[in-house]
Amino acid sequence: MAVVRQMAEDIREELIAFRRDLHMHPEVSMQEFRTTEKIVQALEKMGISCRRFEPTGVMAEIHGKGDGKTVALRADMDALTITEDTGLPFASVNPGVMHACGHDSHTAMLLGAVKILNKLRNEFSGTVRFLFQPGEESGEGAAALIEQGAAQGVDHFVGIHVNPMVRPGMLGFCPGPQLAASDRFCVHIKSKGSHGAMPQFGVDSIYVAAEIITALQTVVSRFVDPMKAAVVTVGVVKAGSRWNVMAGEAYLEGTVRYMDVELQKPMEEKMRSLIEGIAKSHGAQAELEYIIGTRPVITDRKVTEIAIGAARKVVDNPEKDIYITGGGMGGDDFGNFCVLAPSTCIKVGAGGTSPVHTPAMAIDESVIPLGAAAFVQTALDLLWSKENGA
Repeated sequence: MAVVRQMAEDIREELIAFRRDLHMHPEVSMQEFRTTEKIVQALEKMGISCRRFEPTGVMAEIHGKGDGKTVALRADMDALTITEDTGLPFASVNPGVMHACGHDSHTAMLLGAVKILNKLRNEFSGTVRFLFQPGEESGEGAAALIEQGAAQGVDHFVGIHVNPMVRPGMLGFCPGPQLAASDRFCVHIKSKGSHGAMPQFGVDSIYVAAEIITALQTVVSRFVDPMKAAVVTVGVVKAGSRWNVMAGEAYLEGTVRYMDVELQKPMEEKMRSLIEGIAKSHGAQAELEYIIGTRPVITDRKVTEIAIGAARKVVDNPEKDIYITGGGMGGDDFGNFCVLAPSTCIKVGAGGTSPVHTPAMAIDESVIPLGAAAFVQTALDLLWSKENGA
């Protein structure tokens, strides 16, 4: 077994115990106060100074024996508003909140990377920065850390994420477009309500909303290059207060996804034109509120090649335990880091039968040391690489 992997296996029980503690006490986005405190305590126990972010989050650094590049390893640490149904002895004790996306394991993996690299500090030149990031689920955390200087001077970012639908022990990579941008929009429709039996005296906001919902589907089908991936989805519809009253207001909320950031502006403009035009044609008013969210996760191909090479050094079987996957339209605010420097993201097969964001989501904890080892070896290989772009 490779040295780095063995070092990770040596602290397996410690990392699993830390993960279980976080799993029992999950905290939602930008409210990870206990989690932040636990990370700080663990770092201080290693003798490593750190910086707290506002309102939550932690950054630490380990400097090697000489000058060199700076590689930042990032783990998210927030939970979801889901009621856990795993039956685990260390299930969430916080009602309605659960680590259903594996961020507790990501945090444990990163903490393991800190411990290993602290022992190897005389084996490399350069700096490894550790970012324990809040608010991934809300899309706020990466931007908050960047604003507070977390990305300053970083040459490469490396993220990690478990995949409970892939067998334990596998490491996956997606060269190029991996995840989409994730924007949010709200539509406020106002008209003149009326008695349901006398529609001629008002304007039906529900009907206007229905036309808008249908028209929004043409933004992608008729105004986006068919060779480019994009999605517009309406996820919330609110209108009406009584069965025999024609609604004078309606509210829509949804998401816009795309891989190419050049699509954002024209899609927003087309949505605004359709929404306002349809409302006006019916004698109603509609206002689009468009909120730009996370950027696409587009991994750098050279950096990803180096990460794949690092993965081969830490998996059990280099021929069977590495997989390449295509991109998807899900989102992750790790994309906000990707636009700042050539980056990559490691997928860790974690076993299980239920996908992320579900009440029964669980992982095989044996993969936590593997994730830590992948973090470490990737950081070392990036620091050792001589290419400016990789």
